[in-house]
Order: sequence, then C-alpha cells, then structure tokens
Amino acid sequence: MAELWDIYDRDRRKTGKVVERGNYIFQENEYHIVVTGIIMNSKNEILIAQRAPDRRLPLMWECSGGSMISGETSLVAMLRELKEELGLNFSKREAMFLCRKRRDESQMPRFKELWLFRTDISANEVQFKDNESVAAKWVTIDEFMDMFDKGEVVQTIDFFELLFVDLLVAVFFLLLEDDFLAVDFFLLEDDFVALLSLVLFFDLDFTLLFFELVDF
Repeated sequence: MAELWDIYDRDRRKTGKVVERGNYIFQENEYHIVVTGIIMNSKNEILIAQRAPDRRLPLMWECSGGSMISGETSLVAMLRELKEELGLNFSKREAMFLCRKRRDESQMPRFKELWLFRTDISANEVQFKDNESVAAKWVTIDEFMDMFDKGEVVQTIDFFELLFVDLLVAVFFLLLEDDFLAVDFFLLEDDFVALLSLVLFFDLDFTLLFFELVDF
C-alpha cells in the first residue's frame, strides 16, 4: 500500500492536499513533516541504530525517525517510528517535544521535529521489526560527536542547533502559574553538546510534554 503524506504550508498549516510518497513534486510553499527521536538512558548516553545495508546511506548510524503519514500528529508518528524501527513502546507522557526546524530544500521541503525519550533498555533488547536497521548501541555524547566527525552518523546535526527555550520557558511558567506559554527562540551559537547538557539539567519527570495543550 502506498504511503500517503499530508502537505503543509510554510507556517505548518495543512493545505488539505494528500500525496503519495515518491510520486510527487513539491511546489512552492509546500512541506512535509519528518520526526526524529533522541533516546537517552540514566547514564546520559544516546541510543543509535545502524541503517540496513540495502537502504540509502547504508550502515550509517542515526537517531531513529521517519516521515509523518497522512492523518498522524507529530507525536503519533514518532511513537510509531520507534515501535517499527526499534520495537520500543513509549507512551505519550514519556515524550518531550524539543524543537522544530523548517528546511527549504528543493527536492523535499520539510519540517523536522525533534522528540526526547528516556529508557534504560539494553541495546540487545532492541528489535528491528521493519528491517530498516541491523544493530543498535548506546554511545556517550562525545562518542556520538566523534562518529559524526568521522562521517559515521547521518548528518541531521544542524537540526540540533535549534535550542528548545520555548519548552523551558513553558516549564517555568507551568510550575509557577499552572499555565502554558510557548516562545519561539533560536540560539545560533550553541552546539549539540550544549543542547543536550541543557536537556539533562531538567528533571524529565516534570518536564513532560504538554501534548494536551499543543497541537503537534
């Protein structure tokens, strides 16, 4: 069965157009949505998966994710991708939305949306149900960056340059006033390590995703 995508405009509003993956040429002001998940354990290591040899970018390592299918929300797509690719079943309350970036690329303009999860599952327990990956392992942030420098990691790192200050501000106001505030903010100089360090500063038990308040 063909995979269908919803088309969005540059403000991430649905256009009402539904297209078939691989058989559509994007027009001006048309975008698709792609989700990526960072999975971290109590040691602050990142779970990465190795792409199957018959896929594009064979045997490279990556944080799991994929395309949002028509009718899905970003969160639903993220949970589905982690279940399909790694056999991991997270609940909505275990997800934390980090940030979003619009990519104006000619072949497939898209929004990339990043989510964070916590688990201490062993890499040996990961199940590759859809055969898109062949191995998984936990790596430290330094190891991840070293692999990236060596060209062993799929280069989606520029997406991490967006700092999720909007979420942190939301947490602050939620704790003080039991309310939600979203602020768009772009930090141009901070790198991936700084981003993850800031994530780890907050206790994810209370920085849960406010998915009931925001339409993802």
